[in-house]
Amino acid sequence: MTTLHVRATKTGRVVSYSRLKRGVLCDASRWTHLFFTTTLPDVVTDILGLCESFDKHVRVATVIPNSATSAALDLAIQGTGFNVVCARRLVRGFFPLNPFAPEFGGNYDVMVTIDSENQPIRDKLVEMLQSKYLCKVVA
Repeated sequence: MTTLHVRATKTGRVVSYSRLKRGVLCDASRWTHLFFTTTLPDVVTDILGLCESFDKHVRVATVIPNSATSAALDLAIQGTGFNVVCARRLVRGFFPLNPFAPEFGGNYDVMVTIDSENQPIRDKLVEMLQSKYLCKVVA
């Protein structure tokens, strides 16, 4: 198991909150964009894209959903031979003084935990994160 602390740089996707809680990644429509959405930092969307290249039937599950009082969000990305948990945490943007801080993906850090018996999958995920983002290996 490998854990990395990764600093996001921008917003990757804005998705429907209610559909994400059911494990479906659905981009927010213009009607729901103002309400009922959550921001996925670029780190998470890049991991999702790479995981989909490993397994076309990758599954996404919400481990800890964000709420009205917390911007924390934990997602599990599961595929054949790997499990990746992305723990999104709001660390920049002067929240709660700035109530719009959660809307910007660059205000988050993501703790990425990669659990895979397949060493090439683990290596590709770590290599991609280290080449694109400021990150450090935690464990």
